[in-house]
This record gives sequence, structure tokens and C-alpha cells, in this order.
Amino acid sequence: MVPLDTRLSQQKDATRSIHHSIPYQGDFMTKRLFVGNLSFNTTEDEIKALFSKHGTVESVNFIRDFDSRQMRGFGFVEVATQDAAIMIAEINGREVGGRALTVNEARPRGHESRRPRFDR
Repeated sequence: MVPLDTRLSQQKDATRSIHHSIPYQGDFMTKRLFVGNLSFNTTEDEIKALFSKHGTVESVNFIRDFDSRQMRGFGFVEVATQDAAIMIAEINGREVGGRALTVNEARPRGHESRRPRFDR
């Protein structure tokens, strides 16, 4: 028979992730922020350094053109949830590379977040 404290520990480890395909990422959740109006010369490392001054940054991902691999002028920064509001307030409108950044909470992809399309 397994001791009670061992069973409780195993149960706690098993429930840390809501879904088994989502890896457990520690004791905090992350939030994805949209960063727009980026200069084509801005690097992911520069953005990570800027956001890191205000909290925990998990990842930075610039969106690039599929064929040319040139940056499209926007990207996403995944940050600790508790730091997201502070980062938005501090960085939105700040000038980087000669351009004022737009920073806000990313909206989920889908029909609600996109502009309406017209049938041709």
C-alpha cells in the first residue's frame, strides 16, 4: 500500500496541467502580447531586453513573410500574466527604432478577431 502523502503528491503532479498535451510551465500562467509598428531593423533580442526590464518574458516571435523571410512589422511576446498589464502600460507608445510601438493583449485567432471578409 502506498502512503497517503505519496498519493497526494502524485495526484498534485498529475493535475498541474489541464490537458496532458500542454506542458507544465511552472507556477504561473503566460499571456501573449501583440507588438506592432516594429521597424524592420528591430531584433527579437532588442524586444526581449525591453520587455524583460518590466517582468518575465517567456518568448518573442516576429512574424515574417513566408517567401522572403522579411519581417512583417509585428510580432508577439509571451510574458508572465502578472506582468502583462505593467508591460502594456510602460511600453505601449514607446519609440524603438524610430517608431512608436503598439502593445496590447493579443486576441485569439478566429472569425471574431478578424475584419469581415466579403464574398467575391
